[in-house]
Amino acid sequence: MDAMGEKEGTTDLQTEYTQFFSELADRLSSRISTRLPAPKPGDNHYTFPAGLPGAHFKWGFTGRSRSPFTAGLHFCSKNRDTKLMRLREMRKLRHEIEERTGEKVVFEPEATEREARLYIQKNEGRMTEELKKWAVEKMVILYNLLKPELEKLR
Repeated sequence: MDAMGEKEGTTDLQTEYTQFFSELADRLSSRISTRLPAPKPGDNHYTFPAGLPGAHFKWGFTGRSRSPFTAGLHFCSKNRDTKLMRLREMRKLRHEIEERTGEKVVFEPEATEREARLYIQKNEGRMTEELKKWAVEKMVILYNLLKPELEKLR
């Protein structure tokens, strides 16, 4: 580890990811009522707990060209019925999510073997100020809309 707490041998891109997600988390933490973890060094995504076991909010870049960028809610569980039930409950908010965010929401019940998710996306792979603003604004909306629904699932 170097003086900044980063692993030696970290690439410029990994450092850029870490700085980008640190800035997003700092901006978001001033807008929502939860403590956010530090980003994992070098990850092309950032997650924070959603207040329900196996659920987390997530920002991330996808694909080799780092585009699109997504903001969403993920449910991880070995129990397929649990993750699908949780996603079904969130699907009831589809219209409201789309209306408030101005974005089309994607629901993936079988995103991976252990994960179901919903997300919105922006076709932008560059870490611009515009993307930072979009990411924070959209996550504030998702968090404020979905968090109360997650509380009902406890």
